[in-house]
Amino acid sequence: MLNPFGNGKKRKTKKALDPKQVIQRLTELMPPSTLVYMVRTANGREVDEGFGRAVFLQRDKKVYREGDCIYISTPEGLKASDASAFRGRGEIFSMQFLHRRVPHKFECRVVGRFRLLPEIIETLDFRVQSAYKLLPISPIRKEEKRHYLRYTLNNYGNARVPITTHVGFDLFADSTNQQVQSDGAPPIELKDLRVVPRERPDTTRQFDASDAVQEVRELLLENPSSERQVHLTKVVKSQALRSGRRTAEEVFYLGSVNILGLEKELTRPVLYTRKSPKYDGRRDSPYDLAPSDRVLMHFHSKDDYYEVLCECQEARVQNEVLRPMAWPLRESGLRMNLVEYSVGGAMVESSPELLKMLLGRACPPDVDKDPSYEGRFWERVFDELQKSMIHLTFYPRLHFTDKLEQFRPELPFKIPLVAQIVRTHMHRQGERRVLQHGLRFIYDAQGVPLTWHEVVPWKLIRGVRDNAHFTEIHSKLSLLYGFLEHRKQSLDSVDGRAPRRRPTPAT
Repeated sequence: MLNPFGNGKKRKTKKALDPKQVIQRLTELMPPSTLVYMVRTANGREVDEGFGRAVFLQRDKKVYREGDCIYISTPEGLKASDASAFRGRGEIFSMQFLHRRVPHKFECRVVGRFRLLPEIIETLDFRVQSAYKLLPISPIRKEEKRHYLRYTLNNYGNARVPITTHVGFDLFADSTNQQVQSDGAPPIELKDLRVVPRERPDTTRQFDASDAVQEVRELLLENPSSERQVHLTKVVKSQALRSGRRTAEEVFYLGSVNILGLEKELTRPVLYTRKSPKYDGRRDSPYDLAPSDRVLMHFHSKDDYYEVLCECQEARVQNEVLRPMAWPLRESGLRMNLVEYSVGGAMVESSPELLKMLLGRACPPDVDKDPSYEGRFWERVFDELQKSMIHLTFYPRLHFTDKLEQFRPELPFKIPLVAQIVRTHMHRQGERRVLQHGLRFIYDAQGVPLTWHEVVPWKLIRGVRDNAHFTEIHSKLSLLYGFLEHRKQSLDSVDGRAPRRRPTPAT
């Protein structure tokens, strides 16, 4: 019989959660480890505190369970003073892990910490004496809001935040002649964006090839003998098309090569380099040089980075003969402290020099006096910062052993991008206060300028994976961390010990 006061529709009742189904789904995903975060205390107060990485106890490669509960090892970042948070008084914790590069999470209630019986320890895939017992209270969900991971380079001494050591960067920033549009859709392509260098090259200095070669030799000799390589980039620019479109361009990264005869007496105003390691001996190989080819030579000397435009004079069987066409150009951008990076952006430390460069005359005069950066005035200043288009230059620093060489990403000597400040906040670590800017990559260069004043077009970055270089880094690091997790788990299971895993970037 229908309810005369109702609409005739049955009300949907919320289906009760079955912890066994959550455990079954967890077994299907089988994450090697999880990050543990407290999200609610026993008295119902909302918190967000991380305790590091933990491991799900397993039996026969399945999640070990007792009824509706599972067990995890002691989180790596759990200190003795934090142990009271796991007493089993109803605290709720979030378990966060990756599956096929997609973040997943679910919540659990802590039942308590228990010492395992010897007969149970013998049946586990890896042995632990005690573990924390958890009751799942939510299904496993995908966290699709973040499309990429953040790789931390500076955690300010916080051991709970893992540091990425394999791929780092030296970062430099310059201002540009354009600002971000406040209204309407941004332009797809920028054809007249110019970088405003902090130090302009001396154009009154008359060029001399012999002096330029000698200058390059002296800069390279300041490095240890193992760091005297140069990186070559071959740039082929065809003539402009009749339709008026921009000049077609092809770029080939030849890789790092050795300079020959640095310590010998200079007899010709040229530099002798080895063939590119990518050259396979074919005459039509794009990684081979021919006379009159234009090449950009990049190298570092101590803490500075340099660029030299060269022309191929001779293409020999085992080496190349290059003649400089300009003076070595030093990177003059503002060096910045990179805190973390990702596929779509980066986090950097602020500085008075950066604020002066971006704000110009609008910069507060007391910015050098360690201001508090608080109040309505500074809020308006930070809003003004978001209008700036910032030119970033990333210089990769790779650290891979021979055994991990397969995971080394193939990157150019430098990666230029245009970014926008999207948020500014004060980071507090103990008594230390650091002003940080969150940057979002918005434009990617569509060419390689051969001179400092040459203008190249920039294309709008629509998705987080539009930049091929940072996508390559993310792909290789994901494979590397998976390999290290699997190898460590195999070694610890053979030794019969609880695995101590190398932390991966937090999600």
